[in-house]
Amino acid sequence: MIYWFISNFKDRGFTFILVFFVTFSMNVPSTDGQEKIKGKFIDEILDINCDRQRSQIDNFILRLGESPDSKGVIVIHGENSDPIIAYRQKMTIMNHLKIRRFNTDRILIFLGKNEPRLRTELWEATESELDGFSLIAREWDFKVRDFKQPILSSAESWTDGIGCSYIFDLEFYSKFLFANKNLIGRVIIRDESIRKFNSVRTKLTKDLLEKYRVSQNQLEFGFIQSKTSDIEYWFIPSDIFGVSK
Repeated sequence: MIYWFISNFKDRGFTFILVFFVTFSMNVPSTDGQEKIKGKFIDEILDINCDRQRSQIDNFILRLGESPDSKGVIVIHGENSDPIIAYRQKMTIMNHLKIRRFNTDRILIFLGKNEPRLRTELWEATESELDGFSLIAREWDFKVRDFKQPILSSAESWTDGIGCSYIFDLEFYSKFLFANKNLIGRVIIRDESIRKFNSVRTKLTKDLLEKYRVSQNQLEFGFIQSKTSDIEYWFIPSDIFGVSK
């Protein structure tokens, strides 16, 4: 196709311009900042398969153990349909590093861009190569955008040792509510009786309001009678489902 254009425009003096345009367009650098990274790419986590993810992180820190002067850099690209999944992934990785008793001062975790699915890059870098990662990173500010549907942040049953080293932290939940005044924190308590529900609700309310400074207007509690105790922590956009605060 290019040859056809060159042949037909040769007599009009456009050959040089066309060739220059094609050459230039093929060499336009990426706009996502990836070309600024100078570290060594090690691995990529694509599937949330707990055993595979733990294995990949274990191999990563073993490699870092062989390079004591290097830093481990983790870039987490979030998922378009879940605005908090990247934050959960960060927490999961940090918990696994603590379980392995790896020095977390040697690890930097950056928030990348949102993509169709969660993706985590593992890099090795020297001190002089770290600036490139900072240029492509977003801030871990707990502010979410385009939050259009309820999201289950976590449930206490997720921390039974079967999950991907995920440990629920009430402070983690509170930071999203504190940073996003348009979100309602709806806590669903599953227990055998109203008495137990009231006891759990009283304690959670005290922690969330006094310790973590969450607004009373952002909290709702629900009760589901169940023989199995559990607590679900939801985020609900305040402008849907008739929720008004």
